[in-house]
Amino acid sequence: MKKLLKQNKGIAGTDAVIAIMIMVLFAGLIATTLYNIHVSNISLKRMTEANNHLIDILEYSDKLYYDDLTTTSKLKQKYEFLKDAQSIGQAEEQSLERMWKLEGQVGEGYNITIILDKYKPNENAFDLVRKLTVTVNYKVGNKNQEITISKIKSRENFEIPNKPDLSQLNKQEGENIYKIKQENQNYIICDNNDENWYKYNLENPDESITAKVIITADELEIGDTISFEDYTILQWVPRFVEDEEQNKVFLYSNTNSYIEENTQGIKVLVNSNLNADENFGINTGIWEEI
Repeated sequence: MKKLLKQNKGIAGTDAVIAIMIMVLFAGLIATTLYNIHVSNISLKRMTEANNHLIDILEYSDKLYYDDLTTTSKLKQKYEFLKDAQSIGQAEEQSLERMWKLEGQVGEGYNITIILDKYKPNENAFDLVRKLTVTVNYKVGNKNQEITISKIKSRENFEIPNKPDLSQLNKQEGENIYKIKQENQNYIICDNNDENWYKYNLENPDESITAKVIITADELEIGDTISFEDYTILQWVPRFVEDEEQNKVFLYSNTNSYIEENTQGIKVLVNSNLNADENFGINTGIWEEI
């Protein structure tokens, strides 16, 4: 019996040793797994933040006009950490001409580089397309990581005066908005696609045919005649400013800039140095009763 008990004790000791060895073995595997999970979480977090910086810059550049990117002032004003690069280098593609390069560091070790290249296949090519490249470099542990996105910025097709904005009109439930135009001495309901609904005279704005509408619950059809006595007529006034000689100058979108052609015949925005009437607010125009 004592011999058997001794043997049992021996078996229990061996089992304990084996159990400890297994625990040590799996402890290493578990530690490695936990470490890898931790590194993956850090990597994902760092990559997400890098993407956020990159997307924020690209979205802001989308809001800028084409000519705003001629210089770096707008971007440096928005992102104070950006500085002019000491050397702008050369564009990688022969059809591109390097315009400028910005560099800076933000957050916990995120290095931002922004490059603007102008597409210029030949010396006589118009400045119509630019390539904006944003690169974010950062580290995860001792490893360098990089994310780069390029996008094309095209020159806007500027048009003035601003088109009538029907979304600014307020109508009640059951009411409809009808476009109207003048024929002889009468106003008639016109088709939504009628090219004669309005027509602006850029050389003499006072002779323009303004866009007009009525808002009513009455059921009207194209060609119906209406009168001032029966309806309130609203007309669209595009955003404008009066110059020193009291001439009306139409402004682009909701800005205080007008449009003119440069020496290449390309339409560009020019700051009027004048403010539109306060009634326009931030709108492209207003509807007023006539």
